[in-house]
Amino acid sequence: MHYFVDGTIKSIGETQKFGDKFQKREFVIETDEKYPETLKLEFVNDQVDSLDTFIEGEVVTVAFQTKGSEWQGKYFVNLRAIAIDGVNNGRTEKEFEKAKKDNKKVQALLDSVKVTK
Repeated sequence: MHYFVDGTIKSIGETQKFGDKFQKREFVIETDEKYPETLKLEFVNDQVDSLDTFIEGEVVTVAFQTKGSEWQGKYFVNLRAIAIDGVNNGRTEKEFEKAKKDNKKVQALLDSVKVTK
């Protein structure tokens, strides 16, 4: 499944590299609701540069999917960002479509589920 969320960027981390094949870049947004939520999301591999044009304090829309895993009896959930854009630019859906086309795994996943906006 994938989702969209609007929020203000609170922090943008540095790219972290794990071996030769995996890298990620985390960022934190805060939603603008009666009871704001603070969410840590991540871009991975060839999408880590997606954050280069954004700054802390900027209001954005993020398209993301949940990723769960188990390691040594512990369970983890990550929010994997697949597209980001300024709320006022209206390009998030275009970036999301580009991310789908560029990532065959994302495309296969999205082809298997119904997308709701």
